[in-house]
Amino acid sequence: MVLVSGDGPIVHAAVPDVWPQSQDATFMEHNGPDRIIRDCQRDLRILDRHRYKRYALSPEDGDQAGYCTACVFGDYPCDEILDLAMEYEINPGESG
Repeated sequence: MVLVSGDGPIVHAAVPDVWPQSQDATFMEHNGPDRIIRDCQRDLRILDRHRYKRYALSPEDGDQAGYCTACVFGDYPCDEILDLAMEYEINPGESG
């Protein structure tokens, strides 16, 4: 590897492999495409079970609230959805 610093001299430096090749097979075994696809499919099933269901609080003024179709009580998003969002580094309060 060659490092250049401004107008200074060229410096040659050996940079070690940050992920030793001996661990590549283990990494792929635990993070291969088939496992990642299975994880995504599992998470989509969780989202499908924990859907938002609306109901009218007051038909006169159109106020609405909702609940989780799997939990059937409490706020939405429920704890299961919040945990899933945290795994994907998603803030449920943000849109876009």
